[in-house]
Amino acid sequence: MRTRMDGMLSYDDQLMEMAERILRAEGLRDTYQRKNNHSWIGKTEDEGLNAGLEELTEVQIRIIELIFFEGMCSADVRGVMEMSLKEIRIEIRSIRKILSKVM
Repeated sequence: MRTRMDGMLSYDDQLMEMAERILRAEGLRDTYQRKNNHSWIGKTEDEGLNAGLEELTEVQIRIIELIFFEGMCSADVRGVMEMSLKEIRIEIRSIRKILSKVM
């Protein structure tokens, strides 16, 4: 992940691959949008992904939801989560580290 000139985060290929695996899971987005809670976790057929998601903190789960399901950019996430871009980058690195172990 890199920071662009305008301060926005540029997500790397590994993170985008993880996003695709999460979003490809059948019904996951619908479950999130219908219930707007964390009930989508554990709904994938990928046991490794489910295990990785269970390891994430509430903040990390919310960042995933905002970026992957809500389509927000880092500036939007910053506003909703009241976090700095640096804090968001740290959380995304942690997400990537945790999920890359199981994916």
